[in-house]
Amino acid sequence: MDAINLDYEAIGAILRETCAAPINALALQIAANAAGNGDTPKDAKVTVKQFTTDRAIAVVMLSHPAAQSLEAKHGILKRAASAEGLEVKAK
Repeated sequence: MDAINLDYEAIGAILRETCAAPINALALQIAANAAGNGDTPKDAKVTVKQFTTDRAIAVVMLSHPAAQSLEAKHGILKRAASAEGLEVKAK
């Protein structure tokens, strides 16, 4: 049987190029869900940071002095992600 050699760099490049746009779009939708949530304070800022390492990454952030307690009490980001079909678990 012949050996199969995979070009991991090429596979990674293809995945970065094809996955970045859907990942970024999903993150923007999650941010919109969080911003429109009735539990999100009006002075809170929901932002998305998009970047690439060896893969496409998007981070949705809730910026507010009480962001941690708001997330713990109301699950603003967790519910926003769940509304898009994502499952959020603790590490």
